[in-house]
Amino acid sequence: MTLPSPRRPPWPKTVRMVLTMWRQRSRSVRCPPEPRLDGKLALVTGGNKGIGAAVSDALAARGAEVVVAAREVDALPTGRHPLPLDLSDLDAVVDASKRLVEWLGPRTLDVVVLNAGVLPRRISRSKQGYELAFAVNVLGHHVLLEWLIAAGALTTGARVIVVTGDIQVYARDCSPDYASTMPWAGVMAYCRSKLGTSWLAAENARRHPELHVVTVHPGVVDSGLGLRNAAAATFRQMTRISPALSAETVLYAVTQSDVPSGSYLHNTLGLLDLRPTEPAANPARARRFVDELDEIAKPYV
Repeated sequence: MTLPSPRRPPWPKTVRMVLTMWRQRSRSVRCPPEPRLDGKLALVTGGNKGIGAAVSDALAARGAEVVVAAREVDALPTGRHPLPLDLSDLDAVVDASKRLVEWLGPRTLDVVVLNAGVLPRRISRSKQGYELAFAVNVLGHHVLLEWLIAAGALTTGARVIVVTGDIQVYARDCSPDYASTMPWAGVMAYCRSKLGTSWLAAENARRHPELHVVTVHPGVVDSGLGLRNAAAATFRQMTRISPALSAETVLYAVTQSDVPSGSYLHNTLGLLDLRPTEPAANPARARRFVDELDEIAKPYV
């Protein structure tokens, strides 16, 4: 398939969410079978389950050598390289980064998929005291990427895919100290962190023109949770997709030439021309946000 020209997403937010989820299975991006990735080396965070595992499978099927970075790496498919990584602990991120750089030696990564994420049930804190969704989904990835860039561990032109969630439209800010006692506080923390990942991708695309950085919304995935009756199954079928299908959008961003660096690829809307009023489309705010991440990360990079 070929992507259409970038377009403005639906507005208001709730309409956007409903329209982008409806009949995802038939509307979601499918990646062409070429090019292959033989001889390429890829890193996938959270590549042991869910969307991450499906992305790892898709990359390997194209011929890539895949490093899976996750907390649990004991039962990976044959051929995957395990890298124990706990993104919630910056000391552990540093240790994993050092091990990865040492393992790479003179080789460099051609593909990095920053996919791992948590949706906390309630507000909780990381080892270093930061709100957990921010710590895992944004800060840990920032420190990992900074290590790789500083070590020269990325190939010139490497594809860096930052997996977001379009649910970020419900957030206005992302910060390390978010706190709330509301019943939906964990979901809001997740929304805020996904706005943070969008800013992280946008600013790295600006800072590092030698890399090819893309923000990807891979879709809303059927996790199998919730009611199991016929009506619920029909609703899931019409509004959610499998991890394997969601991985197609990530694979498209990795392999296809019509996805520019700095773009936002949505699984059902294609390339998005974000509205100027959206926080994710604010380059000045993205710059300040990553500057804030730099300050937090100073002792670790």
